[in-house]
Amino acid sequence: MPVDTQDERGIPDDETAESPRDLPGLQPGAWVGLVVGLLIVAIVALAWAWLRRTPPEVVNDLVDTMSVLRQTSLVVAIDSTLVVVYLAAGAYRSDEAPPRHFVALTAPTLAIVGVVGIVLWRRPETQDALDGAAYEQRIPGSGNVQSVASVAWWSACLAVLAVAFMALRAYRPFYEKMAETTTTRRPVPDALAIISVLVVAGCVVIGMATHRPSPYDGETATGVAIPPIPDRPGQGSYSLESPSQFTIGGAGYAVVGHSSDDAVTSYDTIEGYDGATGDRLWWFAVRDTDVSELWSTGAGPDSVLVAKIYGDGISGSPFIGIDATTGERLWTTWLDPSVDPQEPFDLLADKVILVRHHIAEADTDTSESVRERWIAFSPQTGETLWTRPLPKCQTEAFAASDSVVMSACPEDPDHIATVLDATTGDVQTEIRKSSLGVQLPDDTVISIEQVRDSHALVSMSDPTEGDSITYSLIDVGTGREIHRFAKDTSVSFVGDGSIVIRTRHTSASTSISLFDIDSRITLPTGLITEKSARTSLPWTALGDAWVGVAAQTPPDSEDAIAREDSGWDYSLWTVTRDGEVSQMLDPCTPYNVGDLRTMPGALVMWCADSMTVMN
Repeated sequence: MPVDTQDERGIPDDETAESPRDLPGLQPGAWVGLVVGLLIVAIVALAWAWLRRTPPEVVNDLVDTMSVLRQTSLVVAIDSTLVVVYLAAGAYRSDEAPPRHFVALTAPTLAIVGVVGIVLWRRPETQDALDGAAYEQRIPGSGNVQSVASVAWWSACLAVLAVAFMALRAYRPFYEKMAETTTTRRPVPDALAIISVLVVAGCVVIGMATHRPSPYDGETATGVAIPPIPDRPGQGSYSLESPSQFTIGGAGYAVVGHSSDDAVTSYDTIEGYDGATGDRLWWFAVRDTDVSELWSTGAGPDSVLVAKIYGDGISGSPFIGIDATTGERLWTTWLDPSVDPQEPFDLLADKVILVRHHIAEADTDTSESVRERWIAFSPQTGETLWTRPLPKCQTEAFAASDSVVMSACPEDPDHIATVLDATTGDVQTEIRKSSLGVQLPDDTVISIEQVRDSHALVSMSDPTEGDSITYSLIDVGTGREIHRFAKDTSVSFVGDGSIVIRTRHTSASTSISLFDIDSRITLPTGLITEKSARTSLPWTALGDAWVGVAAQTPPDSEDAIAREDSGWDYSLWTVTRDGEVSQMLDPCTPYNVGDLRTMPGALVMWCADSMTVMN
């Protein structure tokens, strides 16, 4: 049987034949590098997205973010499998073996898979999930998950399209039709070069996708001198007209203001002021957000402001710690969803901030009696200092000088409170009824009312004596009683070293006395208040004196008490340690008396619609 020669079949001899592996344009090694490089970029981008996603406590469950990550993971997994299978079957080769024919014949199907992946990315459902994920990722330092996931999605689809074209070229007749000139084949160097270029380019794209401008704005202060707390009422003053979210901290006080970039974009600002002069020292803002609450740990160089913000500029409702003296942002955190959003902090002090984390009964796998725990974190860094599980009872926390006083549960009648180290949470001591150093009836109920510096005020009630309550002053470090006040008096701290005592004067009034803790001396003032105001009218310590709101005489008649225009004539009074009582200029009209507090450089008086600062 005659056999056709090479010439008769129209096939050139070996010297002039063009190998299908030596084609014009991109060579097989470069195609492999293109496919592998795109696949590496897809996998790296997906891993980055998973690792840098917003913490779950920022936005509950991260529904859209997790949807985007799961869909992208599925696309990358399917495309990676197809790429590996087709490369292993020989899509980069052009031999006549059946696997090469198979990959060539199924190349259109592979191309359709790549195109469908891109179409799926463009569908409205996917775009909605990407938009939702974009909001959930609006936090500083997030990986911009939705953008990085899109890079991974597109890279995987392009890798499939590239390997589909390789598979199509693996069919020999196609090569023979396309070949016109020969080139030298260098598969390994070509592949490595293309992979290196794509990896570098992919890192640049991921970096661009993850870049998010800082939402923070503002001006900080340097070299701020903290004005001293005044030791006497000042003569000069300035007024603040209905400031928003006023709080004392740093070198004076802070308020919430308002700023606008243009006619459309506006946001709240936090502004710090010098207490002595009223000059603005610094301001801080998170663009496109509002400030719902503003707290302070105190005044002075170590004080920290804590702001709760919300809005389109940032995900969730984070809490931001700000240096109250300089306006520098210290930290941003999102509390556990179980924390009460209206009253998140049980304690704010210079050394510790306490929040109460409620634990669902189903989550407690060790003991059903545990339903909450304290979480303490540093005001300066926002880092968790310690946690402490609490038994199933209502507890309260109070700040002492270097410790935290926690009230005890009623199951142990002898246990009044536990004193913990503020920075470590270690138990320093326990305050017990049996350690007070006094004899009390067994049925006496003792509760912590207030704590200042190293002292605590406790209330003592005996069920056998009806509603009668006695107050006692206790040393926190030793748990011993220092002083017991007379029955039927109400007491409260005035600064760290003194206590205001309100005692029944007549059936309609109470008298004001001041108690010095160091000397144990009670100083009568001769001032009175109406009985219903026995605990509401403010007093504060001012150096070696006290300033407060009271009246010197009651109204002339019972009828006058009921008339707002001729009722109690309250004024500001100064009382020295020598017992000298003098009246001050009162910036508030009667019945509009508000709070009274000291801050660095000034004395602040709250009135009905404004505040007066006496420096």
